[in-house]
Amino acid sequence: MLLRVKKATISRTPTGKYFVSILTEKEYTPVPTAGKKAGIDLGLKDFLVLSTGSKIKNGRFLKHYEKNLKLNQKHLFRKTKGSNRYERQRLKVSRIHEKISNSRMDLIRKTSLDLIKNFDVIYLEDLNIKGMVKNHKLAKSISDVSWGKFIEALTYKANWNNKDAAKILDEGLRYNISVGTTDHGRGAQIRPEKSGKSVEASKKRNLNKVMKHNDL
Repeated sequence: MLLRVKKATISRTPTGKYFVSILTEKEYTPVPTAGKKAGIDLGLKDFLVLSTGSKIKNGRFLKHYEKNLKLNQKHLFRKTKGSNRYERQRLKVSRIHEKISNSRMDLIRKTSLDLIKNFDVIYLEDLNIKGMVKNHKLAKSISDVSWGKFIEALTYKANWNNKDAAKILDEGLRYNISVGTTDHGRGAQIRPEKSGKSVEASKKRNLNKVMKHNDL
């Protein structure tokens, strides 16, 4: 099939790499229906937990590169801005940021596509991510796991493939299963449980609640 090229965009990354993004027009063939439904629970210990019991590990990419990133940022701060040494060090810092971003997006793209291929309806919580990052103890971990980008990727892929990614919101009781807590009403603080068993029990209760609510 011949592709119709509509436009091409050249972009340059902070590390000096050039990319050409080509917009083409062709008929898209959705992935086959799977005949299955699932509820997913986003977390910090695990990236997500499926109602089937399957888990996707949290890559913790920022944490993995954090020590090296801080060291190189410290060296950058000591360089004279505009000098050749400053530029070389800036590239080192940018490359680390690029590795973190690429690793994170790779997990998001692969996981969202796998879910779309295996399920026709996917239920997930309508998380108040902006509110949750106000908790300074969890803000870095929540930002690193990128729930928002994952939900965005899952939603547009569901639309492309005639699947349904439905958000579930219980106004009376919001569950934060990633840290094993419940948030009763507005303004309540999210505090992590000390017991690992409590976290797992909370995850199971939350998944069962979502599945029961939607007759899965």
